[in-house]
Amino acid sequence: MSRSLRASFSLWLGIPLLLAAGVLLFENYHNAHRSANAAHDNSLYASALAIADHVVVEGTALEVDLPYIALEMLSATGDDHVYYKVVGENGTFITGYKDLPEPSEADAQSENGETTFFDSEFRGQTIRVAKLDRSIHRQSRNFEFSVYVAETVGERERLARELTTSFGSRFLLLIILLIAIAWFGTSRALKPLKKFEESLSRRSQHDLRPIDLDVPTEIKVLVEAINSLMDRLQRSFSEIREFVDDASHQLRTPLASLKTQLELATNEPDPEKLRVSLDELLVATSRTGRLAEQLLVHARAGGSQDFEVLELGQLAESVTRNWVARALQAKVDLGLDRSPETLLVRGNQDLLEELLNNLIQNAIQYSPEGSEVTVRTSPAELAAALEVVDNGPGIPEPLREDALRRFRRLGPKEQSGCGLGLAIAKDIAELHGGSLLLSDAPDGAGLVVRLELPRIGAGT
Repeated sequence: MSRSLRASFSLWLGIPLLLAAGVLLFENYHNAHRSANAAHDNSLYASALAIADHVVVEGTALEVDLPYIALEMLSATGDDHVYYKVVGENGTFITGYKDLPEPSEADAQSENGETTFFDSEFRGQTIRVAKLDRSIHRQSRNFEFSVYVAETVGERERLARELTTSFGSRFLLLIILLIAIAWFGTSRALKPLKKFEESLSRRSQHDLRPIDLDVPTEIKVLVEAINSLMDRLQRSFSEIREFVDDASHQLRTPLASLKTQLELATNEPDPEKLRVSLDELLVATSRTGRLAEQLLVHARAGGSQDFEVLELGQLAESVTRNWVARALQAKVDLGLDRSPETLLVRGNQDLLEELLNNLIQNAIQYSPEGSEVTVRTSPAELAAALEVVDNGPGIPEPLREDALRRFRRLGPKEQSGCGLGLAIAKDIAELHGGSLLLSDAPDGAGLVVRLELPRIGAGT
C-alpha cells in the first residue's frame, strides 16, 4: 500500500513529538506537584510558627493564647480544610483536633531538625501535615511542645493540574504548528517532483531524451539515475533496431534463394538435375536453419541472467568431445589442453557452450585439411581463460574488430556461415563480465581466440 511522503514525514515527526510530549507532561506534572507542595508546605510551616509563638507557660502548664481571628485566617484557604493541634510533653493534648494523625517512624525530618512534613488520612481526606517541635524555658526548666498544622491537598492538586494543563496545551499547540509547517514544507519541497512527473507524462514512448530540470540535489540523483537508464535503453533500442534490420536483410536473401531453387526443382523434368537441385535445397535449408538458430542465440545472449557456478575445464572438455567426429571428418586434428587447476566461473552453461561451439566450428571450418585446432584452459590474473587455437589462415589485425561485428563474413562467399559466430561469442563474453580477444597464433600462422571470464576465488 502506497503512502504519501507528506503523510510519512508528518507521521515520523508527529509520533516522536507526541511521545516526547507525554514524557515532558509526566515530568512537568511531578515538578508542578513538587512546586505546589513546596509553596503550601511553606504556608503550613508559617502557620505552625504563628501558633508556636502563642504558646505560653501558665504556672506549671502550657497554654495556647491564639486569637479568634488567627483561627479564621488558618481556615481561609479556599476549598481546602485546615486542622491543627498542640500537644505538650509526653503527648499531652493541649488544644485543636485531638485525633489529628501523628507521624510514623518512616517520616523524615527537615534540615532544621524541628519540622516534619508527612502525608496522611484524616476524616476520609488526604492531608498534608507539618509538625513543629519547640520548647520554652521557664522557671529553670524546659517546657517542650509540638504544633501540628494539617491541610487537605485539593488546592495542591488543582495547582499542579493547572500548571500541567497550561504547559500541555502550549506544547500541543506547538506540535500542531510543527506538523502543519512540516506538511506545508513537504508540499513545497515536493513541487519539483510534480514538475518531474509532468515532464515524463508529456513524453511519448519513443522519447528517451535526457530529462533537463532544475531540481534539488536529493531529486537530482533520481533524475540522473533515470537519465542513465534512458541512455541505456536508447542504446539498447538502437542495437535492437540495427539487429532487426541486419537480420531481416540476412534472412531475405536465403529465403528468396530457397524459393527460387524450389520453383526450379518443381519444374525440373530430369531426375538427375532434380536430385542436384534437391541437394542444393538441403544445403540452403541447413544454412538458413543455422542462421535462424544463431539469431535466436544472439537474442538470448542479450538478456539471460540464469547463472550458476561452472568449472571451465569441465565445460571445455564436454563441448570439445562433441566435435571430435566432425573434426575427423574435416581431417582436422582437434585436441584439448585442460589446466590441472580448477577454474570456477559464474555463468549460463547453455550460452557458454554455444560460445565454445561457435569458436570450434569456425576454427574447423576455416582451417585447411591437416590443420590442428586446440582448445586450451588456463588460469589468468583474477580470471579464467579459454583459448581456441588453430593454424588456419587467421584474420589480419586490421580486420579483427570488424570480424566481431554481426553478419561480417571474411571468408570466401562459397563457404557456409552467417557471420554471427564471433559476434555471438563476443556478446556472451560481455554478458558474463568477460572479454573476447583475437590474436595471432604463437608460430605466426593461424588465429587465437581467447575468452577471459572473472574467476571465483581469484585474488583471495
